[in-house]
Amino acid sequence: MNIRTVALVGTVIALGLASASAFARDVTIDDTKVFTESISADAAGNLYAGSTKGIVFRATPGSDKAVAWIKPDDSNKIRMLLGVVAHDASNTLWVCSIPGFGGPPTPGADSAAVAFDLKTGAFKARYVLPGPNATCNDITVSQQGKVYIAETSGGRIFSIAPDARDVKLEVQDAQLNGIDGIAFTADNILYANNTRANTFFRVNRDGNGNYQSLTRLNVSMEFKGPDGLRLYKGNQLLQAETGNNRIALLTINGDNVDVKPLGGSFQGPAAVTHIGDTAYSVSGMINYMFDPKLKDQDPGPFIMKAVPIGAAK
Repeated sequence: MNIRTVALVGTVIALGLASASAFARDVTIDDTKVFTESISADAAGNLYAGSTKGIVFRATPGSDKAVAWIKPDDSNKIRMLLGVVAHDASNTLWVCSIPGFGGPPTPGADSAAVAFDLKTGAFKARYVLPGPNATCNDITVSQQGKVYIAETSGGRIFSIAPDARDVKLEVQDAQLNGIDGIAFTADNILYANNTRANTFFRVNRDGNGNYQSLTRLNVSMEFKGPDGLRLYKGNQLLQAETGNNRIALLTINGDNVDVKPLGGSFQGPAAVTHIGDTAYSVSGMINYMFDPKLKDQDPGPFIMKAVPIGAAK
C-alpha cells in the first residue's frame, strides 16, 4: 500500500468517525410522562434511561427508540428512579430507587441502590440506605470497584465495597446537603456537585478510598441547579444543569473548573451521558409533575438528544 493510499484510507476513516458523531440519532423514550432524571451508556453503545414509573428503558446501538427493559417487581422493589449508571467492568447497571416525590411516603418503601445484570437486566442485589428520609440520587464506581452513592436529603456519601452486603457511611457534611451528581475523573479522583447550593467539590480520599475531606472548587461560570455528572475523558466531566437548561463540559485543573456549555435545547435537564464524542441529555420537565397549571397536561415525548461535544461554546 503506497503513501497516497494510506493517506486516503486515513481520511476516509476520519470522515467516517466524524460523520458518526455528526449524525448520531436522537433517541425517543417509548412511553409517556416518564420524567427521566438520569441516563447512562455502556461500552457497547446501549443507552439507558430511568423514569418516575420505576421502569428502566434501553436503546440498543443504532436504534432511535428506548423501550422498557427492567420493570418493578417484588424482587427488585424499585419505585421511582433517580440515578442510572452502567458499569461495564462489573457487568452491572446501578439504579437509585426512592419512594417518590412529595406527599406521604409509601408504607414500607425505602431508598436503595439496586444492581442489575448489564447484559440481561436480571436483578442482582439491593442496598438500602439508612434513614431518616434517605434519597439515593446518583452513583459512581471507582477504578477499584468501590461504589459511591450521593444521598441528597442528609448530605451524605455512602459506599459499597466489592462483595459487601451493606452500605458504609463515608461522610455526612452540611456542605453536602443537596448533593446530587457524583463522578470520577480518569485519574480516579472523586467529584460531586450540590444542586441546592450550586457548588462543586473534590472529595478527597486516602489510598484505600476512604473519605478524608472536601475541597470546594472555583468554577468559571455560575451553576444553577447542577445535577447529573458523568466522566467524558481525562480530567473532563459532563454536567447537566436544570436551572440553566443546559449541559456543559467541565475541565478540571487543580482547584479550578473551566465550564463550557454545549449545544442543544433542553427544559430542565437533569441527566447527561455520552457515547464517544456525542453527549446525550433529556429534558426533565419535572414542572409538569408539580405545577397545578401543567399537572394534567401532556409534556410531550421525552427524547435523549444527541449533542456533539465538540460544540462547546
